Amino acid sequence: MKTLLLIPTVLLLIAAGCWGVAAVGGWKLQPRELIATVAICIVSGEMALMPTVLLRKSDAATVSQAGLAGTVIHMFLTLLLAAVAWMGHLIHNRQQFLFLLLAFFWVSLIVLVLAMTWLVRGVPQPPAKDGMKDTRC
Repeated sequence: MKTLLLIPTVLLLIAAGCWGVAAVGGWKLQPRELIATVAICIVSGEMALMPTVLLRKSDAATVSQAGLAGTVIHMFLTLLLAAVAWMGHLIHNRQQFLFLLLAFFWVSLIVLVLAMTWLVRGVPQPPAKDGMKDTRC
């Protein structure tokens, strides 16, 4: 379950760093755009991680396929939530929103894939049959 805390923790730390760098650099960062972007990426990242977390007790092939499906869920859910924020006029500065969304999307995707890799590697291997060795590194 600590896997579910990884994406929000990393994204919130990066958002705080982004806010600090913008304040030091004199860049006028709109809080509404930053909060919307981080919220979109956290929600899509958590929803994308759900199939892998729910199937973590299955065999490695099933968990791996759930991870692949999770990356597709992440991409489409991020796109859907961004479109809702865009068309619902929840943001004011659209250029800044798109720039932040692109940056946080890639960060959340990297963290998501690392978390899924961690879950796939944690799947217990079935016992080796007679004459077969475990070839896992």
